[in-house]
Amino acid sequence: SGLTTLYLLQDQSTGKIVTPGVTQDSIDELRRALPALSVDYRGPAFLGVKAMANVTICRIDEVPGGTPADRAKLMAGDVVIGFDDKPVASFQDLVKLIGTKQPGDVIKLEVLRGADENEMDALERLKAKPESDAAKEYLEKLRERMGKKIDVTLGEWGAKPPQP
Repeated sequence: SGLTTLYLLQDQSTGKIVTPGVTQDSIDELRRALPALSVDYRGPAFLGVKAMANVTICRIDEVPGGTPADRAKLMAGDVVIGFDDKPVASFQDLVKLIGTKQPGDVIKLEVLRGADENEMDALERLKAKPESDAAKEYLEKLRERMGKKIDVTLGEWGAKPPQP
């Protein structure tokens, strides 16, 4: 199977899986069948972006229509660097921060918009180094030139999008 990651809903306070029809036994069985499978637990709120998971920056690759991200005018190519004044270094960071919120919560994302491939490559290379002062300086220059703050109302997994 080409399945590499499984996303499941989890009650943040109890740790209980709340994805309909999924039990811990079925997850254990799936893990035995697919040892390389990564299981990613999420809260009930969602933003609705797709990004590469194993890179050192949180660059949005796709914004499906009708999602909270689409309604907030996020765009493919945006790099998320902040979430409610907390730094975002990777897509996993973004997922974890969203997991602390509830559907309907309004969050403030800080994004870099309009960076070219060379700038993104440089940022990713610099951020891959631990606590690099050069990375911090470069990020600040990018933030001054192309930083935007965007308010987003988070949606709920499985809920139908609001009709215009």
